[in-house]
Amino acid sequence: MRQGEGLGLWNAVVDAVEEAIVFSDVDGIVRLINRRAAMIFGIDPDTHLDAPAVQLARVVALQTEDPEGLMESLQEVRSDPEMELTLQIEQLIPERRLLDALFRPAYGQDGELLGRIAVFSDVTEIRRRIAENKRLLDEARKTAESYQRALLPENPPSLPRVGLVAHYIAAAGRRAVCGDFYDFISLPDGRVAVVIGDVCGVGPPAVTDAALARFSLASLLRSEEHADRLLESTNVLIRRNLGSERFVRMVVAVLDPERAVLEYSNAGHV
Repeated sequence: MRQGEGLGLWNAVVDAVEEAIVFSDVDGIVRLINRRAAMIFGIDPDTHLDAPAVQLARVVALQTEDPEGLMESLQEVRSDPEMELTLQIEQLIPERRLLDALFRPAYGQDGELLGRIAVFSDVTEIRRRIAENKRLLDEARKTAESYQRALLPENPPSLPRVGLVAHYIAAAGRRAVCGDFYDFISLPDGRVAVVIGDVCGVGPPAVTDAALARFSLASLLRSEEHADRLLESTNVLIRRNLGSERFVRMVVAVLDPERAVLEYSNAGHV
């Protein structure tokens, strides 16, 4: 392949990529501006080819939110030919874009410094999708948190001789929605069942399983008021509806405030 043909093929390849590419030689003269760079920065390549790279840098900087900051960064690059720099640039004109920029030296096959290449990637749509996904996840988390808190009693019951206080603080991050729950269930004879439970895992599935465990136990209290047998019956019912990889830890305490007696049974809850 002759030199002219090789150069033409190289230009065709560079024009075909999605990134904007600018190459300047060791003397700081622009030698290549691909089609994507011309489109993103709204420039005529013929105006800047074979001209000082600093001239093009000023044009690009004036299109950004922080022209002075970008020029200072580019000055650092010019001062150190072998320096590699990555930046995030907010472009305002000719279109509003978010660009990831990479400035790095370019070397020949023998290791000699040929110049510097600048690559600009338009990440506007990617960042928009990331932000949208984060918004949707936040909404789902808030919905799940509301659902989880709806499973908790509003206030502890008022009892003679005994005061009950409950305070629930969710964990941060992805563990904010989990299978933790508690309940106070009043019995016909004046006693109160106090329940604390924890379903394995996090997220909406754990909240759903917590609801199953809580309401299963509440329904069984009508026929079984002893804590140990109540947990045994609840375990049988829950196992029918949970997968083999799922489990619930729970402690049930039946409080008789008149006699000041507390009967409890613990199923693995710490």
